[in-house]
Amino acid sequence: MVTDGRQGVKVSNGKYLWQAGIFKEKKVIDRTGAGDAFGSALVAAFLKSKKITPQLIERGIRLGSANAASVVEQLGAKAGILCKTGLNQNRWQRLMIKKSDLNG
Repeated sequence: MVTDGRQGVKVSNGKYLWQAGIFKEKKVIDRTGAGDAFGSALVAAFLKSKKITPQLIERGIRLGSANAASVVEQLGAKAGILCKTGLNQNRWQRLMIKKSDLNG
């Protein structure tokens, strides 16, 4: 996983590469903690699964991107972190995620 600020994120499992942009922020206040917010939400999406599937990776990307966007709208690295109910808001349901096969 590599986050790249306004350029979004790239995630690979060795077989596929997923690329996604970012959610539109209401207003950027402070970018501190955005990458950490993304990573923690991505990992949280995987915690209860025995197998990390492509669908789960896409869900993790969506949750991580939502969490990062919410954090940059607040001051500081912890303000704006979303809980489970916050992640399910309609605002976070649409994110263009492109999946490419690394083997051709």
